[in-house]
Amino acid sequence: MFLLTDNSSLTTSALTYLTRIFIFISIFLLVLGCAQRETDIGAGAITGVPSDTFIVVSGTATASASWTPEFTNGYGPSLEVGNALGLFAFFAIRFDPATDLPDSVLVDEMSIRFHRNRVWPDDAAGLQVRVREITESWEEEDLVPGSLPNRESYPILDSILVSATDTFFTFDVPAAVWSKWLAGDTTTYGLLFEPRSSDAFIEFYSSEPLGTDETLYPILQVEGTWWTEDDDGNWTDTTLSVDLTAIDDAYLVIDSTIRPPDRLFVSQGIAGRSALLFPIDTLLVNYTRSVSRAILRVWADTLDPAQITYEGQNILFKNGFLDDTNWVAHSTEPDSFNLGLESSSSGTWDATNTIFSLDVTSMVSNWFSEPTRNGGVQILASNELSFIARQVFYNHLAADSTKHPRLEIWLTESSYSY
Repeated sequence: MFLLTDNSSLTTSALTYLTRIFIFISIFLLVLGCAQRETDIGAGAITGVPSDTFIVVSGTATASASWTPEFTNGYGPSLEVGNALGLFAFFAIRFDPATDLPDSVLVDEMSIRFHRNRVWPDDAAGLQVRVREITESWEEEDLVPGSLPNRESYPILDSILVSATDTFFTFDVPAAVWSKWLAGDTTTYGLLFEPRSSDAFIEFYSSEPLGTDETLYPILQVEGTWWTEDDDGNWTDTTLSVDLTAIDDAYLVIDSTIRPPDRLFVSQGIAGRSALLFPIDTLLVNYTRSVSRAILRVWADTLDPAQITYEGQNILFKNGFLDDTNWVAHSTEPDSFNLGLESSSSGTWDATNTIFSLDVTSMVSNWFSEPTRNGGVQILASNELSFIARQVFYNHLAADSTKHPRLEIWLTESSYSY
């Protein structure tokens, strides 16, 4: 009995020990299985979702196009002048001294001062600029691409070298011109500044606020004498020195860039947008219509000669919703594109500045709830009227299929079926 009891105790201890080993191994295998499962269906948990187990579906764009919308550059903070890489930028400016100056004034000289902001390329020495007298009516809110078609017929007043390193430059308005301004001649409409040399862009501040310091606005500096009469009928002269602000100033860009059919263009300075279409129904044919995250990725062609970048450039992009898919059928007629709606989602570059990622979760979720709203997505600069810059991306026709625009959609375990 003693021996039997002793053996029973040993047996019980052994069973307890084996049970503990079994439980430990089970837990280990369970953890290992979960880790392996996540690895199988996609690595990297999504912060904020209920489960760290998810599946990723992805597909490339089936249609793409680039175009330039027609709207005024008159309300932007810039006045652009330059000629490079198929872009010809010039600006117009107009003052009204006949209204702003007192009647009894004798003007000696007038000059316009412009304050420089950015330059491309960074090492540009300067730009030869031609000044013309505008001879047709215009207002900044009416200037769109193609305006001022008679530009080359305007009389040439001067040709000056504008330094790219000076913080400002001054142009002395000829007396024959400002005397017309003082007379209120209705046939005078200001001045036009256009590039005569090439391979550089210079940006000056315009008179639009947008947070810009007013001391940087273009001004018409007037020097002369102001005559005043006292109560006794005696006339005295006072030195006059005043600064007048422009009543209109805006720039235009003529784009003659050759665009390869396998590239997308997104630009600022001259608004350039791109559109992409993805087959959402095909991507999610086997899944329920619920999404945790959706990321659009586009690959930049860093070697394309049409790219315009500069030191300190910070082009932020955002997606814009298109109303329908009509743009696919009219991709050769960009002026007919519906601009659609815009959202405020900005994107980021990877460490190599070659892959741009845009969070389009909200947009894709809307497509799932209402598939007819899938008109594609626009990619555009967040400030399309800022300094001239342009980014070139591969589109769905690129020879290298690994660089086609791609939409990646994360679905949590609760939103997909096995």
